[in-house]
Amino acid sequence: MRTLTRVEAVDRPYALAGRALLCGFYVNELLLRLLGREDPHDALLDDYQVALAALAAGEDLEPVLRRFELRLLDALGYGLALDVETATGRPVRATADYVFEPEQGLRAAIATDDPRLCCRGATLQALAADAAPADAERAREARALLRAMLAPHLGERPLRTRALFQQWYGGRERSSPH
Repeated sequence: MRTLTRVEAVDRPYALAGRALLCGFYVNELLLRLLGREDPHDALLDDYQVALAALAAGEDLEPVLRRFELRLLDALGYGLALDVETATGRPVRATADYVFEPEQGLRAAIATDDPRLCCRGATLQALAADAAPADAERAREARALLRAMLAPHLGERPLRTRALFQQWYGGRERSSPH
């Protein structure tokens, strides 16, 4: 058993409310589920603080979460180059559709792929450039892509923050930023 004897605040506390509060819970849950105990990730701490500050400042939730999720995956060694097809190395084209396959990466979409799993090249390019997707459809694609990228590492147990979001906001999962 360990005893905590001293704590220093790194920054001021962040005042989060509503959806931003749930997004803060979500970021915390990702860290708890994906990081090992006593596994230091100093750079990730900085990304965490940036995400919390952005949520507290009222920034658009979707880009804040997508940036954090991508940086978390990179820090854990599961990052993905979003500007090239994994197997061929061909650059992603803004007007083409792509599919993420766990353990294989990005590939060009084919006619038999489920359109709900496809991601427009423009969405991938925006994520690679650390920019917000252009519209609601691109934001949905980015959210679905990051869910697919995180899923193999999170395991079968559902995230509690998704259940909280459904409970607090009447089950409107589609409007959930995570």
